[in-house]
Amino acid sequence: MLGVMLLAITVDRAAISMRNLAIAALITIAISPHEILGPSFQMSYSATAALICFYGWWSKRRGKDQRQKKIHNYLWLAIVMKAVNHISAIAMTSLVAGTASSIFAAYHFNNTAPFGLIGNALALPVISLFVMPFAVLGLLAMPFDLDWLPFTVMGHGIEAVIAIAKAVASHSPSGNLGMMPPATLLLVSIGLAMIFVLSTRLRLCGMPVLLAAAIFMARAQEPDIIIAEGGKLVALRTPDNRLAINRPSGSAFTLNNWQQGYGTSGLVKPFNAGTRPEETQFECKGKLCIAREQGGMVIAYTDDPGQKLAACSEGDIAILAFATGEAACSDKNVLVITQRDLALSGTAEIALHTAQRKQIGTKVNISGDLTQQNVAEANTGDIPRIRTADVTYAVGPPARPWNFYRTYSRAARNLAEYTSPGRATKANAD
Repeated sequence: MLGVMLLAITVDRAAISMRNLAIAALITIAISPHEILGPSFQMSYSATAALICFYGWWSKRRGKDQRQKKIHNYLWLAIVMKAVNHISAIAMTSLVAGTASSIFAAYHFNNTAPFGLIGNALALPVISLFVMPFAVLGLLAMPFDLDWLPFTVMGHGIEAVIAIAKAVASHSPSGNLGMMPPATLLLVSIGLAMIFVLSTRLRLCGMPVLLAAAIFMARAQEPDIIIAEGGKLVALRTPDNRLAINRPSGSAFTLNNWQQGYGTSGLVKPFNAGTRPEETQFECKGKLCIAREQGGMVIAYTDDPGQKLAACSEGDIAILAFATGEAACSDKNVLVITQRDLALSGTAEIALHTAQRKQIGTKVNISGDLTQQNVAEANTGDIPRIRTADVTYAVGPPARPWNFYRTYSRAARNLAEYTSPGRATKANAD
């Protein structure tokens, strides 16, 4: 993007325009097409497009302020007005760019910066006065071995920016909006594109699209079960909005991301004799872990091939975290997720539903970029109740070239984890 804008300046063209932004985007897509799905591309281009659109609209409607002409007769008022205009421009730039990019930040990182406007308004003057100018001075002073002085001032400026960021973040409320469905992101992208590209009142047509995106976001169901890509960690949502996990300890990075992304309040570790039993909790015996969710479905997890039959017989959902030649259980109504499924398709989310149906069956539906499977279980009672499970994987069809690497792992080829001969001999001796 910067290269295209610098090239425009050299040929005496406007540097910041929608045309140049589109050219930069096309060049990026031609070189690295997968970047369009990443947060860097989406956040930077959406923020730049929003700024171009807003200031283009603002400049057309901003006339000469007659009061400003009179104020210029008074020097002190002119200085105050210039300072106010400068701060207002910084705040408006931060607000517009932050709003446009925060949508994609919420999708990729499950977080936003509610006080980003305040932080930018406080930090940008420091950057403009003490960081960037002294960075240039330091570069010019390098041949004379005098760069230490401007770089020292620059370092203090960076420390001040970091201190401002920490202070603002310490008082900022949570910006977690929860998991954003792909349909919401798609509608938001379409709505923003209509607002950015159209130059007449037709851009207002993007507002209903954004409203539809908000409705999709509000109606989205949080998953009840999350399975990590490696198959080692499984989490089940409890009635009090915590995550019951299948291991006493797991990856702190993964668990923190799950708690932040799904908006849960804590963890429930597997039951043992020294703790008080929870309503929804994994109970592990040897290599088999069992949990019952609040609707009655049983989740069985094992990473031992010898416990496959037990997991299939005990669970309505069987998670087999090992290489297995036969992916299905003898009971066709049991939903089976294997280590190979996770290796090929990534992390799995399972949303559970209750429906009133008379038939029981299993079916597989593939729609868009989501992979879904349905499993049904009949519960005893006067009215037949069916629990259905919709499974969504991180990587769905169609197959993309940048995901082909997944097919080469041992788990994707249905091979057991490699163990060196020395470790295998030691394990057998133990």
